[in-house]
Amino acid sequence: MSSPSGAQEVNSAEPNESSLSYGALAEVLANDELRNRLVNELRELAVEAPAEAANVAPTSVAPEPSLATEATEPTESTSRLLLAFQYFAYQLHFDLKDSWAVVNELLNEETAQVEQLQRWRSVLFNLLVVGGITLVAYGLSRRLATIPFQRLDAWAHREVSAHSSVLTRSTRLRKLLAVVAALGVDWLIIAVALLAGYAGMVALTTSQTASYTSFLNMQFLMAFGVVEVMKTLSRAVFATRYEQLRLVPLDSATATSWNRWASGLFTLSGYGLLVVVPLLQVLIAPSLANVVETLFAFSVYVYVVSVLWKQRTAVSGAFLKQANQAENSVLGTLLRIMSRLWVWLALLYLTTLLVVLQVEHQDGLGFMAKASVQTLLVILIGAALLLLLNTLGNQRLKLSEYWQRNFPLLEARLNSYVPASLRALRLVVAVGMALAIFDAWRLFDLKEWLFSAQGQAVVNTFVRVALVLVIAALSWTVLASMIEHRLMLAGAKMPTEREKTLLLLFRNALAIVIVTMTALIVLSQIGIDIGPLIAGAGVVGLAVGFGAQKMVQDVITGVFIQLENGMNQNDVVEVAGLFGVVEKLTIRSVVIRTLDGGYHLVPFSSIDCVANHTRDYGYHHGEYLVGLRESVDDVMEHMHAAFADLKQDPEVAEYILEDISIPGVTNLGSTGTTIRVLIKTAPGMQWAVQRSFNRLLKQHFDAAGIEIPYPQTVVHFGRDKEGNSAPANIHMVDAVAHSQRQGKELVQGPESGPAPTGAN
Repeated sequence: MSSPSGAQEVNSAEPNESSLSYGALAEVLANDELRNRLVNELRELAVEAPAEAANVAPTSVAPEPSLATEATEPTESTSRLLLAFQYFAYQLHFDLKDSWAVVNELLNEETAQVEQLQRWRSVLFNLLVVGGITLVAYGLSRRLATIPFQRLDAWAHREVSAHSSVLTRSTRLRKLLAVVAALGVDWLIIAVALLAGYAGMVALTTSQTASYTSFLNMQFLMAFGVVEVMKTLSRAVFATRYEQLRLVPLDSATATSWNRWASGLFTLSGYGLLVVVPLLQVLIAPSLANVVETLFAFSVYVYVVSVLWKQRTAVSGAFLKQANQAENSVLGTLLRIMSRLWVWLALLYLTTLLVVLQVEHQDGLGFMAKASVQTLLVILIGAALLLLLNTLGNQRLKLSEYWQRNFPLLEARLNSYVPASLRALRLVVAVGMALAIFDAWRLFDLKEWLFSAQGQAVVNTFVRVALVLVIAALSWTVLASMIEHRLMLAGAKMPTEREKTLLLLFRNALAIVIVTMTALIVLSQIGIDIGPLIAGAGVVGLAVGFGAQKMVQDVITGVFIQLENGMNQNDVVEVAGLFGVVEKLTIRSVVIRTLDGGYHLVPFSSIDCVANHTRDYGYHHGEYLVGLRESVDDVMEHMHAAFADLKQDPEVAEYILEDISIPGVTNLGSTGTTIRVLIKTAPGMQWAVQRSFNRLLKQHFDAAGIEIPYPQTVVHFGRDKEGNSAPANIHMVDAVAHSQRQGKELVQGPESGPAPTGAN
């Protein structure tokens, strides 16, 4: 009995050797005793190496070696999946033929088959004992674990005294943690039962039946572990006894129905494929086991698909109900998507399970169990992380009183980083979940990729970029907080306007430098050559420098004006023919608000001179004109008196720094005498002092009868040689005045008075 390749070697050998081999095989098959011994030896080999025996069995009876050769040696253009299906069809064909022959032998009660079954009696007894020990240990452990489950159920139901939104998220997180803890307890119970079963297997195993007993018992223990793990996952989703440990919000009757259906399905599938099929393979024939396995798998597949298809409307409605009640919009969207896709995902999973089990008889169920458990764990862990991130997103960072006092805006700036950081972490979690799920189903080898050069390069790049962004954010946060701390000081340490202006300019320049450097470093880390970018930026900068000389001049002049403390915000200055208040300073221009409210944007390059009227101190500089007939000393006394009253004015008294200074007469003109006055004031207050002093001085001049000259005309009449002037003819004026008096007398009554007379 040779493999197809062996058959080809026999056909290619010399004629004498070929005839000798076929002759020996014919003698063995003709002798009943030799044939039975050969069959028994082959079955023993099948027990010791069931996988190899199962793979060899279909080819051992293959009558057409060329077909087997074509199936097992595909061309390079044949895909792996197509090859697996071809081999499955080829194997099923010969399994059916061989199974029919074995069933006929059993029905005819042939001696060889009966003796074979009797030999396995002790092995089956050991299997039943080990199974009983395992199930008893599992039942006792489950009973002892009632207390932890009850406490977890109560802990998950405990309410938190908080607002309704926070309460819902905290309860969900608590419930998820309780379900994970319950899964851990369930898996611990399974481990205890498996250890008890393994101990019983070791105690019952003898040297004569060591290989058979170990194989069947290990098959049972593996089946028990897989089935119970799947049932624990079902209990986590459809918990029947502990409602708070139920992930899916269903009523108790519906949850019990689904859990009973899922548990029964896992039990029949697991023990049927992992216990019954190996028993048939060892006790009767591998071909019969393969046929039973295929029929069993197709039957279960059809049954499960029919049940899911009938329940698709109810389950979709449950998803939509939860989506409408969800507080998080992202969660609601995911639930609505699941309401449409869940049945197709389930069908895809079941179809994959069926195909894998048929293509990979020995490793299929183990692969599916491992992939399913890994997928579920990834989803649970990812959901827990996402829920934790959502909970953290609603919390604000709280700094201590010391940090809030010294860095008032630091807390707000750190809280502004939280949403972006959480979005980045959610993206990382989602990508990690996707890669882990792909790795579970062998669509992507995550471990190999991580240890490959490409994977390490991607991970290193991601870590470096994240580190650069974190360092940039920390640098900006620290430096900006220091600047803002200096700007917001009060009292004696309060910054000057010059310091405020320079600090604001430095903060803007710092932001530009950090953003530019961070962008260049990130581009270099992701593999983009920034050399051409830097060279291009240099060329562009040179071109801009030549083409925008005026702007460069504005910037340079502005920097030096600020360094020399020429003007600051809120200073009263006179620049470029404009007199007003400095409202805003930028890197290249100054905004002047004049007295009429005009908004003037003045580039620094157009400023030749800066006259700052609010630096250190100010002077009220007044030039007062009095009549020529007035006594200068008398006028000065009244000025001192007006200044004495000025110092009593509560509005401006505190801004007067020194006594009045009157240098004296500065001009004797045709209109009068000019006397200069100087009053030293606080910076920017000289105009207020001027207005108040002028008001008081006018009052003193009016009370003293001191003349403040205004334009006048002096008329002189001609004289003769003796110096006598001719009389002026003013009769017309006297007539007008006389008529006006008569009009008043008619209204008010007659009044006595001298008659108008003429005068020279």
